[in-house]
Amino acid sequence: MSLDIWTIYDSPSDYPGQAVARRFAVTAEGATGTDDVLVAASIKQVKRMVQDRMPYLLTFLPPSPGDEPQIIGCLL
Repeated sequence: MSLDIWTIYDSPSDYPGQAVARRFAVTAEGATGTDDVLVAASIKQVKRMVQDRMPYLLTFLPPSPGDEPQIIGCLL
């Protein structure tokens, strides 16, 4: 069993000028990146895209100290 976490980025190096959400699967062994990537023109749009895929209640976590500066936060 895993917990899905979507990390939200603002203009990451592989998608400059875009808002990006990447899904990670978290298990007891740690987090593993998946091939699920959503791209939109704005942070608001990409958050809405994640919420459309995961219609149940989502919690927003702000970035942790030491995270890449492009990370806006995570939705779970």
